[in-house]
Amino acid sequence: MLQGDRGEVTVEHSLAVVAALPEARLAVLPGMHTLLLERPELVNWLILSFLRGADPAPDWNAFTG
Repeated sequence: MLQGDRGEVTVEHSLAVVAALPEARLAVLPGMHTLLLERPELVNWLILSFLRGADPAPDWNAFTG
């Protein structure tokens, strides 16, 4: 599950959803409201990382801009 910290859904709610789903992950990105529009390269990276089963640990400098 991806969300920004400025979204309509609270982080607490997302944590509850992730806790209820086996193998779910949550990524909360600071300062983001419309993730797909604001940071498509980061969203793509996180989705691909999840699908590959990798632990997300991006080089955040690669996504600045």
